[in-house]
Amino acid sequence: HPMFSADIYRPTFTDFQQGRELAVADILRGVLIAYMMSFHFYMELGPEKSCSAFVQRVTRAGGFLDMVILGVYLYIVIVRYVVYGIATDTAVGLANELRVRFTNDQSWARTYDYISIAEAAVLACIVLRWIFYMRINRQTFIIWNAIWKSYKTYAFFLLVLTPTLCAFTVLGHTIWRADLGSHRTMWGSFTSTLMMLCGDYEAVRVYVNERPWTLIFLILFYIFMNLILVNAWVAAVVHGYQQVRVGFGYNPNDHSWTHERYANWMLWGPLARVYLRLVKIIQTRREQRREQRLAKKAAKTAAKEERE
Repeated sequence: HPMFSADIYRPTFTDFQQGRELAVADILRGVLIAYMMSFHFYMELGPEKSCSAFVQRVTRAGGFLDMVILGVYLYIVIVRYVVYGIATDTAVGLANELRVRFTNDQSWARTYDYISIAEAAVLACIVLRWIFYMRINRQTFIIWNAIWKSYKTYAFFLLVLTPTLCAFTVLGHTIWRADLGSHRTMWGSFTSTLMMLCGDYEAVRVYVNERPWTLIFLILFYIFMNLILVNAWVAAVVHGYQQVRVGFGYNPNDHSWTHERYANWMLWGPLARVYLRLVKIIQTRREQRREQRLAKKAAKTAAKEERE
């Protein structure tokens, strides 16, 4: 049976059960980020541990991602637990304020949206950081470097792609702003043009009044964007992949990592030693059980031969 539950509006996160669970998750993330920016950062400075090593570590791609993760996480914590926590009135005070006068919470709602965007940014940076570490795998390394080389090659095409995309945005806004809500504003038209670039042509509908202009727009868009610029990106990726694959070729048998080496690379030293010791104990017990099974099988076979 359907049920209905209504609670009073509470502006802070900690008033809800989900908010308490979110606080525990934020504490765990804070501990991991503190470890990443202290001990792990210090160990990646190398043997010199100098100011120049610190600058080089920060200016690299991995260091930049670490700084972005730290900054966005601090923004989330400050907004979530200071702006919406300490600096926010209680639910009773908010209810009394709503009873006395009208309160506009548009800025609050916008800040909630910013927090959601920041959470997505943190997740994206973490995924990129993980892929950056996974470059020890040959396939990941080749794909990573191929895409990076393709971006450097395709940067010159952006000098043509950016003005062309802006021109189609203005043209779509001029044609459909009176009929389509997605093209009513310039930013909406830009978003719809990007969706068309990804293959979503449902954003454009053919009306009787704009039918000739719609046909012209779609033909020009297909020729300039899909046939030329998109295929140029595909060609740049294929060319970069071939260059990286041939330039960094090697015999995998000469450079293959063992299980112990992966564990020492991915885990903290004491934790890696404990993990490898546990793995060794498990492997020893498996070998003992295997030897016992073989001994029992040999004994059964010998007893059977004696009876015969």
